[in-house]
Amino acid sequence: MFRTLLLGSACVALLATSTTFAQSDEACGAGSLTFGVPAAFDTTTATASGDFADDSQCAGTFLDWYGGLANPDVWFKFTAPSTGFVSISTCQAGSFDTSITVSTGDCSSLTQVACNGDAADAAGCQQFYSFINLMPVDAGVTYHVRIGGWCGTAGAACDAGAGQVVVNSVNICLPETGTATSIEACGQSANDGCFGGGATEPIAIGATMRGTLYTFQTSDPTTGEPVDNRDLDFYSFSVTAPSTVTVEAKCQQQTAVFIARGDLTVADCGALTVLTTGTGYCPNLATICLNPGTYYAIVADGDFVGNECGNAGNDYSLKVTTAPAVCPTSLSGGFDGTTTNPGTCDAPGPDTRTSGPTTAPTNFVQGCATACGNGAGGNADMMFAASFQGAGSLEEITCIGLGVASVVSGNDPTTGACGYFLSDIEIPGKIVLYRDTNGGAPTNVPGAAGADLELIASYDVAVPGGVYKGVLNLDEPVCVADVDNLVVVFETPNLFQNGANGVPANAGYRLGIGVGLTGSTTSPANVWGRYTLCAGTAQNVFAPFGAGSYQWPIEINGSGSACTQGPACPGDFNDDGQRNGADLGALLAGWGTPAGDINGDGNTDGADLGGLLAVFNQPCP
Repeated sequence: MFRTLLLGSACVALLATSTTFAQSDEACGAGSLTFGVPAAFDTTTATASGDFADDSQCAGTFLDWYGGLANPDVWFKFTAPSTGFVSISTCQAGSFDTSITVSTGDCSSLTQVACNGDAADAAGCQQFYSFINLMPVDAGVTYHVRIGGWCGTAGAACDAGAGQVVVNSVNICLPETGTATSIEACGQSANDGCFGGGATEPIAIGATMRGTLYTFQTSDPTTGEPVDNRDLDFYSFSVTAPSTVTVEAKCQQQTAVFIARGDLTVADCGALTVLTTGTGYCPNLATICLNPGTYYAIVADGDFVGNECGNAGNDYSLKVTTAPAVCPTSLSGGFDGTTTNPGTCDAPGPDTRTSGPTTAPTNFVQGCATACGNGAGGNADMMFAASFQGAGSLEEITCIGLGVASVVSGNDPTTGACGYFLSDIEIPGKIVLYRDTNGGAPTNVPGAAGADLELIASYDVAVPGGVYKGVLNLDEPVCVADVDNLVVVFETPNLFQNGANGVPANAGYRLGIGVGLTGSTTSPANVWGRYTLCAGTAQNVFAPFGAGSYQWPIEINGSGSACTQGPACPGDFNDDGQRNGADLGALLAGWGTPAGDINGDGNTDGADLGGLLAVFNQPCP
């Protein structure tokens, strides 16, 4: 759900994608669908068929075909290979508001058997995509699928555009046998969380909870009009050690699964932060790495209509499992359900050093990214760097504050224009501290051509939604007394192609830096950028960003006079002040794990071996 529209974004380089199309304009001659293979279509130049669409078969889903006489549409068909159930979907990030019908019979005299206007929001899909699930089919029968757009009101222009449709066989999915049963019976409201005064119930790690979901209608308090709604069940669980947590739901009906944290006593979930959402039909899985704390597994019906109490789709099973892991630390700050707040340093030291503006960021930079898309695209891997030199640095660092941007792209519900909104989930990134061995502007990271940076420390972080100054509170202070030129780097993952922990790929999520506009054409750059996927001056080497247009607010807090622990020395794994054979043995023992990581990429490999050999038998500075 989009909550707040952001002001704008700067992209230094753009990624591009391409699509091919195929379509059939009338039912007779409809193109054939292959099960499991998406078929592309484009209704932009299609004509409207004369067939009428019956929205009584999917009431409440906003089919809104209005007779079909002005709705440009395309047709496909498939023949059921066996008796059973199928699903039909127009989910495709960046596509338009579709409506679909399914009919049987001769192409010149069809009988509609199913329809759908809008399905519930799902990761990787455009808003208002269409989805028909668990549609019964008979072996050997041919089904015609008609795809048009939402018309809004009678006589209005209907939505049109490019998209894809896919038909899949659906195996009936049965909930697992439960080891516990929910206190909430179907139709009750005993564990509605922040929609019910904070009511929840515990679920033990490894247990299987049996519960029920249902859809229902309420009345709009102003107009009295009926409003479609759905039941949400909240289950609390505790994580006692850093773990990869998986929440699994099984139900004959499509479910929606979330992992969240926050204060459930705040009305309408105003203080709830969704950390990740589930994917898949059965099971629907949500997975994320979590540090110790209390969290909530939330399960809901996948739609807002069609699953009243008494249906087989009411029953579900829910299971929470964990596995040991090393998890990112959430930055302080971000959207709290009402406002976007700056982060705070929990145990500030007496001294602070800043680079760039001290005011809150007002805009953001993605670096290497796709153009704005409606729930589509994303940024690629980026490194943003800032330098603290000489007297501008500290002896010891306790907290690191920096402008961050955790957003998602989508169309404005009012104007239809693509824009950027607060991310509804935390996006992982990395903050890395380096020693610049030759001073001046940073050039490159360890193991790369022209490398002048030497790793001090690396931190995996999770960035809550918003554009703000986030703060990383270090578990232990880092001594940088021997570092004359400190470089702070903020790394973003490739969300366009790969996604990240809890973040689906190519779903519009973007991580960047929050910046302040300078209002000057001569202000120097205080941020350097480096990317690998895009072409340009910053490809595989640091280059200045934003000179004359924006600056990156970044600060380090701690002590400017003393350290409470010894200085960091990359490659000195046993802390004896030397980089020698004992450290080489430690690095090789940690090969393929984070244990011997020197260059901050989270893995011990040849680049780290090269970094250690470059300073081998040299004492720590």
